[in-house]
Parts: sequence; structure tokens; C-alpha cells
Amino acid sequence: MNNNVLFIECTRHYPFKYTASNTKMELIGRGLIEQGDKVSVINPVIGDFNLASRLVSGQTKGLNYYCFLRRRSIVISLLFNLIQLHTVLKKLKDRTSTNTVVLLETVYPLYLVYIAMAKFSGYKIVNIIHEWHLAWPRKGLTRVSAFLFDKTFGYFVDGILPISLYLENKIRRFHKPMLRVPILADYADNEYDMKYGSTVDNYFFFCGGAVYFRVIKVLIDSFCLFVRERHDRQQLQLVLYGSEQEMHRIASYINETNYVDRIRILPQLSNEELKQKMERAIALLIPLSENSEIDKARFSQKIAEYLSARRPIITVNVGEIQYYFKDAVNAYIVPTLEASLIADKMKKAVEDPAESDLIGLNGYQVGLSCFDYKKHGSSIHRFLLEINKS
Repeated sequence: MNNNVLFIECTRHYPFKYTASNTKMELIGRGLIEQGDKVSVINPVIGDFNLASRLVSGQTKGLNYYCFLRRRSIVISLLFNLIQLHTVLKKLKDRTSTNTVVLLETVYPLYLVYIAMAKFSGYKIVNIIHEWHLAWPRKGLTRVSAFLFDKTFGYFVDGILPISLYLENKIRRFHKPMLRVPILADYADNEYDMKYGSTVDNYFFFCGGAVYFRVIKVLIDSFCLFVRERHDRQQLQLVLYGSEQEMHRIASYINETNYVDRIRILPQLSNEELKQKMERAIALLIPLSENSEIDKARFSQKIAEYLSARRPIITVNVGEIQYYFKDAVNAYIVPTLEASLIADKMKKAVEDPAESDLIGLNGYQVGLSCFDYKKHGSSIHRFLLEINKS
């Protein structure tokens, strides 16, 4: 028997927008499709303004997708779109397959509505857990929502897919079937010339959210220390996404340094342009804080994408890093998020390019053996079949 899987609230304007969650959900979906399963991606019922009709649907890479229109009133949007969601749930139900809804965290009242609709329609429910929501500095109703979700979601679902051992240990108390699903990438799709190391350009590269100002600041400080040691050609290139206020804060900090011409914030890049940027970098930067519960719990999807580029990563020994990587073997790893330590790894990557290339290739092998979506597709397929037996 095969699975019929509906991802709800797991994406943002998929497939028209690039986000880490969209990438991971697509890879999980592709892995399931290769096992013979049916997969549908249902975007959030809050909807999107940039649609030509009330419900836009189609298919990409074998995945069915549904996008709802957002109206001026949030209440009216939710009312109309939840009615349409109920219709979609009934339409997609398959009597010849198991039927499972996969959810991600959202505001708690809406989460309960999803749970009720899925159960009423006869679907099993699985929750993906990517972070410990109470670790985020939230206030007011958003804090209450995060508290209620983290403390109760496991009572409503039939299975859980945590991303890390830290989260797995946090949610064992629910006594529900679990399967750890880490970061994912498509490694077979990564064409590469084994002599490519000779064409590496002179820049370090970071791609991530501008909301992480504190760790991005450390990267900037690290690069400034690195440059002061008479490294006069390299650049730090940043691809950032976030609010205008967050972007302005980082740009202002860069302007306070003496290296404005060496630290560049790049415009948004296409997937192909991003891939080329990663493949030509001296090293790819993953700043994590050993004092942050957020970093201990999560596992950045960007790491899987970085590894596919075969360039070395420079990161901190926090959370899941310790279970997959070893310093100077398949990554450059520092024990704590300190500018001087990261600057030293930058120096090593520049001064020994042969070792840097080897570390990058070894990192790729870690990705291929641990994070390839094809391998996890088969395990998720079996997990969904098992929870539907109960």
C-alpha cells in the first residue's frame, strides 16, 4: 500500500517563493513520490495577495500544490479559505491509500482547527518539529501560542518528525512514534568538476536571515580581524533576507567598519545564482551560538545546501554539528562563537587551499551519506505506513 500525504501550513507561497521550509518540504515530497506515494502541498489558509483567483492549484516536480487568495480582511480570508480547505481535504482523500496530513507549527487556535478538520476528514496526523518555539523571544499572545503549542501538540497527533536529537528528547514525554528527519538536499543533482577547486574566487559567503543580527555581527567582526592580518584581497559576501529595519541595522554596522568595500550585501539571487556563489566561495559560514537554545534545537537547512557545493563550512560545535562533523576533517569547527576563532579558520582556509578543498569534498560525502533526500524518502514512507496501521 502507498501513502497519500498532504502537507498543510508547511510552506510559504510554494512553489512561487524560495524559503528553507519550502525547499525541505519539496525534498520530502519528492522522496515520497519516488516511493510511489501521492503528495500535495497546501499553503497557509491566511492566503496570499498576489493571486489571480481564489484558489490556485497546479503541479510541479510531481507535487500537487494549492494556494489561497488573501483578502483585505484576515477574518474573511480565514473563513472562505478554511471552507475551501475542507473541500480540498475531501477531494484528495484516497480510499486505496493511507491518508496523512503533515503539519508545522502555526498560531495555536488555527492549529487546533487544522487538527479538527484532519481528524473529521479521516486523516492521520503527523507533526514536523524544526525548533523549540519557547526559545524565541516572543511576547504577549505569540508567547502564549508558542507555550500552548510546545506543551500540548503531541497529544493531538499520531506521529512526530523532529529535526534534531535535542528536540527528540524534549518531546519524548508525548510517547508518540517518532522519526528524526534532518536537513535535506539533492546531492545527485549537483554537477561538479573535480578540478573545480582551482577556480574558487576570493570571498567567504553567508546566506541567511537578517533577523540573526547578533551572529552576523560576529561574522563581520571575524572578517575584519582576518583582513587586519594582511589579507588584502578577500571579501565577505552576504545574501540576506528580512525586514527593511533588520537589513538597515546590518548595513549600518558594516558602515562602521573600515572595510565597507570588502563586505558586500548582495541582492536576492536565483537558485542557480546562489548555487554558483556557494560553489566558488573560499568557505561557507554557519554561525551558531553555544549559548542559544534556538541553535541547540534547530538544524539549519542551509548546511545541507552548503555541503552540496563541495566547499568547506566554518561553523560552531553546537547542536547537531557534533554528531556529523569533525574539525579539519569534514568542516572547520570552532568550540564557541568568537570572532578570533572564526578568523583563524578563515586564515587556514586561505593559506592551505589543498586542505580546504579536501575538507569541502569530505563534507560533501557527509551530506551524501546523511542528508540525501532519497534515503530519507524511503524511511519516511515506511514510518507513515506504520502509523496508519494503528
